[in-house]
Amino acid sequence: MFLFRFSSFASTAFLTYSSSRKLSPVGVSVRGTLKGMSETPDTFRYFWSTPDDVESKCIFCKIANGSMKPGSRKNPTELIYESDHLVAFDDIQPGASHRHLLVVTKAHIKNCWDPKLTMTLLNEMDHVANELLQRFNNNNNNNNPPTNETAAVAGGLMTRKFFIRPPFNSVYHIHLHVMIGRLIDPVWHPRRLGFENSWFHITPDQLKKERTF
Repeated sequence: MFLFRFSSFASTAFLTYSSSRKLSPVGVSVRGTLKGMSETPDTFRYFWSTPDDVESKCIFCKIANGSMKPGSRKNPTELIYESDHLVAFDDIQPGASHRHLLVVTKAHIKNCWDPKLTMTLLNEMDHVANELLQRFNNNNNNNNPPTNETAAVAGGLMTRKFFIRPPFNSVYHIHLHVMIGRLIDPVWHPRRLGFENSWFHITPDQLKKERTF
């Protein structure tokens, strides 16, 4: 029996065997992908109320609190940014040709519709994303900050920043995608659809208009 899922709007879309998952009353732990099954850390999902032990199971909680490094088991990486409330690191399976980063809250917040996401925290995530776009866009020679559009040209390289709309999240912990360069997934790839189509993603500015804080 096969289980289809949109995986990794933070990572990749893929197919897993049902035998590779561990069920609990409140969540599922999906282990790796068919590509690098033993290298990719588990992804924990839950479907109702937040489990009491979510921080011990959520991969982004572990990265944010320092108990796990970003990257694969064989090739761990370092945080790109850290503050009192946020961390940022490279996506384990980048979807952009130049750089693909994730801005993640240290506190466990399920997604961009979670009431625990405040306007103050959203603005901080947006600000950090803009700083990262400036820092890593090597072709940005005019020192102008990137715009807040879904896809904007900053110094010649395409830039994108967005949240994946629930329920299409690959990881049940809020993360803001920060991408520089062209999309590198094939045109038929489900993840590329998520990155390109606003049915599946929402920018920080759009989020401020669509939900109440």
